[in-house]
Amino acid sequence: MPKTRISMIGVGSVIADIELGTLSPETLRVGQRLHIGFKCGDAKKNAKALSLKHVFVAEVIRRLGTPECGWHWIEPEPAATK
Repeated sequence: MPKTRISMIGVGSVIADIELGTLSPETLRVGQRLHIGFKCGDAKKNAKALSLKHVFVAEVIRRLGTPECGWHWIEPEPAATK
């Protein structure tokens, strides 16, 4: 099965790879919004990012199901410069 793009208005897109069980922000900007590969000392922003990650995972599970080992977040590709 090919990779699937899941988008959320105001946040961006995440690429889901069911074979590997990975979720990756499509761009570095989306990675920053979700705090994937980036650190933030602000508890409010961290809570929002965690909430957004849960929403993405729920949508991926709804569309694609759950892989054998579950879903795992990985950092955005270095070539993603938007």
